[in-house]
Amino acid sequence: MGTSSINSSLWTISLELKLYLALLFFWLIRIPGKKYILIALLIISIVAGQFFAIEIDEYITRLIGKQITTFGYLTYGSMFLAGVCCYVFRNKITIKPYWIFLIALLFTSINIKNSLITGILLIAVLNLFVAVSRVNFLKKITPNADLSYGIYVFAFPVQQVVANYLHPDNTWSFFFLVLVCILPLAIFSWYLIERKALHLKKLVR
Repeated sequence: MGTSSINSSLWTISLELKLYLALLFFWLIRIPGKKYILIALLIISIVAGQFFAIEIDEYITRLIGKQITTFGYLTYGSMFLAGVCCYVFRNKITIKPYWIFLIALLFTSINIKNSLITGILLIAVLNLFVAVSRVNFLKKITPNADLSYGIYVFAFPVQQVVANYLHPDNTWSFFFLVLVCILPLAIFSWYLIERKALHLKKLVR
C-alpha cells in the first residue's frame, strides 16, 4: 500500500481555496444577473466535464505547453457551483419529503453512462433535505463537535500508518484501528483550530 504522497486528500483543499477565491472575485465585480450567470456556469461545467473533458485537457495542454487535467475543476467545481446555487436560490427552493425516491434515483443513476450529471444535482438535493428536515436518528448520533473535516484531512495518512505498521488482519479491524487513531486528531482539529477559525467570520459581517 505504498504511495509517494504523504496525504493525497490535501489536493482538494487547494482546489477548495481556489473556488472560494473565484466566488469572492465573482461576487465583488459589478455585473447584472449574477444569479443567472451562476446557473449558466453550472450547466456549462457539467456539460464540459461530461462530454468535452478530454478535448478541454488537450486544448489547455497545447495552450500552456504543459500537461494538465481539469477533472477536479470540472467535477468538484460543478458540485461547488450546485451548492452555491442552492444557497443563492434558497428562498425559492421547496424541500419535499421525497427522499426515498431521491435515494433510489441516485443509486439508479450510478449505473447509467452519465451518472455524474444526476449525481451532482441529487447529492445537493439530498444534503438539503437532511439539513432542513431534522432527521431525528441522525441528530441523535451526530456529535456537537463537527469532526468531519478533521477526519477527512487526517484519514489518508492514518490509514497508511495503520496499514503499513500495524498490519490489521481484516477490514473490520483496519476500520476500528483507524477510527481509534483518527478521532483524537479530529477532536484536536475541531476544538483548537476549526472552531476558533469559524469565529473569525464575525469580523467580516
